[in-house]
Amino acid sequence: MSINMQVDPDELASNYIELTNDLAYAQTFYPDSKVRSYLNELAVTAHQKSIKIARPLTINLNLLLTKRFLRQFGLYVGSFVTPY
Repeated sequence: MSINMQVDPDELASNYIELTNDLAYAQTFYPDSKVRSYLNELAVTAHQKSIKIARPLTINLNLLLTKRFLRQFGLYVGSFVTPY
């Protein structure tokens, strides 16, 4: 899996869960094997890919929630503040 390859996020999540389950099994029963090292490298690549996919969504969601919260909070506070 190339880090720049386009992957469906749902498919990536499903494969990542399966991969980490296999990695846990390999770490438990074959701690010094090449298979464990290979699965670990795949898990790192999949994790980096998932972060690359999720980061723009998280940033946009945070901006939206922050702006909306501040706008609503400003209206709420403004209704109780009386000018002198």
